[in-house]
Amino acid sequence: MSTPEQEAAATEEAWREYHAYIETTRSKLLARPEMQHPRMRAMANYAIASLQAGGFQFYVAPRQDCPVFYRDAVWSPIFAWGGPASDMVYQWCFLDGRRKYRIWGRRGTVRFTDFHLFDSYWGAESMRNLGNHDLSSFKADADGRFEIIASAEPQPGNWMPLPAEVRNIAIQLRETWWDWANERGTELHNERIDDGPSTMLFDEAEFRRRLHLAGRLV
Repeated sequence: MSTPEQEAAATEEAWREYHAYIETTRSKLLARPEMQHPRMRAMANYAIASLQAGGFQFYVAPRQDCPVFYRDAVWSPIFAWGGPASDMVYQWCFLDGRRKYRIWGRRGTVRFTDFHLFDSYWGAESMRNLGNHDLSSFKADADGRFEIIASAEPQPGNWMPLPAEVRNIAIQLRETWWDWANERGTELHNERIDDGPSTMLFDEAEFRRRLHLAGRLV
């Protein structure tokens, strides 16, 4: 068992590692010949800052015990990294494969709604594809309302399988739009429904793990 002093020292070291990731990457980028142009230098620094924001979103911020689907700025013109499609709107949600979730809502009128699952996200030691689930493949009522159970154990009805060993399952929701003025997006909600312990907080060791991955992303 670590003492409070040892935990504090380890967290200080984690911050130093994080800043080293940032500065090493920034130095390599600014050393390129084209970065001698002032506008290119400005764009390079902007890119590093945007990656730091992405690292926080994908690794530090997720609360898998209290998950939500949310839109963000990472795949938008103001962040400009990754590979976003101009016809798609993206949402994100992060789950723990040891838990059981109820995803429910109402289908929109957009052309395509896809749940794409990964075992982590950019910056992790691996980024394994866990499959795609077209919303139209799940049953819904006449009004378009649906309910999906996401869990490691098979469930009756609509079921989205989760690998039990993965703690930070990233769901990237893609909606493809055609008529932006008149189409309606999917209504989505999520809640944890198992009996395991729940918390919005995490300890220093978990924070260090998340900060390490946020730095690796950059």
